[in-house]
Amino acid sequence: MELNQNRIVPEINLDQYDYDLPKDRIADYPLEDRSKSKLLCLNRRTQELKHEVFFNLPNLIPNESLLIFNNTKVIAARLNMFKDTGGNAELLCIEPTGVTRDPQIAMAHKHETSWICIVGGKNINEGKVLHSSKDLLKAKILKRFDNKALVRFSWDTHDSFAQIIELIGSVPLPPYIKRQPIETDKVRYQTVYANFDGSVAAPTAGLHFTEDIINQLSLRGNTIANVTLHVGPGTFKPIDSENIFNHDMHKEMISVEKAEIIKILDHMESKANNKIIAVGTTSVRTVETLFWLGVKIHNGEEMDILHNEIIFEQWTPYRLMSKYGITGATTSFRALIEYMEKNSLNRINARTKLFIVPGYNFGVISGIITNYHLPKSTLILLVAAFLGNDLWKKAYREALNNDYRFLSYGDSSLLL
Repeated sequence: MELNQNRIVPEINLDQYDYDLPKDRIADYPLEDRSKSKLLCLNRRTQELKHEVFFNLPNLIPNESLLIFNNTKVIAARLNMFKDTGGNAELLCIEPTGVTRDPQIAMAHKHETSWICIVGGKNINEGKVLHSSKDLLKAKILKRFDNKALVRFSWDTHDSFAQIIELIGSVPLPPYIKRQPIETDKVRYQTVYANFDGSVAAPTAGLHFTEDIINQLSLRGNTIANVTLHVGPGTFKPIDSENIFNHDMHKEMISVEKAEIIKILDHMESKANNKIIAVGTTSVRTVETLFWLGVKIHNGEEMDILHNEIIFEQWTPYRLMSKYGITGATTSFRALIEYMEKNSLNRINARTKLFIVPGYNFGVISGIITNYHLPKSTLILLVAAFLGNDLWKKAYREALNNDYRFLSYGDSSLLL
């Protein structure tokens, strides 16, 4: 509450970020062709709005822009398991623990690995051992807390954990998609550029891209930088208090190579058009976190580090802005690169809780490609922070009036 009292973050009336979303507007299935989604284009400065199709994206963004892709990969994290009595249980793997907290490393483990899981089923207590079909995987419940558990998985084959769960697991579709996953979801609930295992939800703005669209973007002189944010189940967590200062923003792992950070800085310094367009809200949160880390370093503040990972708290940008004022993006990124070189770091690993709400000062991003989000959600607040209150409402009104499909498997928007 101290932040609120000091006016570091503006007051937010959550009711202003509500809208009526009919159930039939929620897309339960993706289009067969990724590139044929509708695309609403909206310019924040001119307020010009037009309706397009996603495959025209290369013609719609300024040439020589830099696009930020989140190359995380959704894992088959939903595991149907069985008790010794034959009863059903379900485990949703959300975060590795123990020797490593990096999903990419944990997915390569053989014979044994430990994860925090969301647990479904009755009487699944500490000490209980669960089995998968064909007994490929065993899961021992080591500790229970709320609806979660610390689970030790073990298996006898020489397969990696990634290979095992690919055989027995399914895609963890969002809770608002009221159907069971099917085999095609393993392809369609994945971006074509997915690379690093670790997410339990897709960075859905990227689901519309095809290899051809990416090639067309490159032919027009655009550049792509890759970042990784492993999307956790907290992305679906509702804001359950009218006072946003009571909302505990979910924490997600980001990992970005120094070469990609240098690519972003080079673009800012060398291009006449220095537009930086984030593909998805996860890319926004990743690059903006990098920016504020650089601001901290530039102003001589120490990093908060736990388990060899930088911890970035949700209200830090508002405190930094209030204390130091505006810092240039190039200044911030130079400071971040110098910090990495000084500490012999080839990549930045962090857990970010960045909470972008109206009143936030964007340090890097000048455009967003994003789907349509739930009412009164953290992602609606992010879009409103970028567009402004009147303009986000105009965009959503237009989308609803023109039969756009909403949420993860829905249509898209280009906000500049």
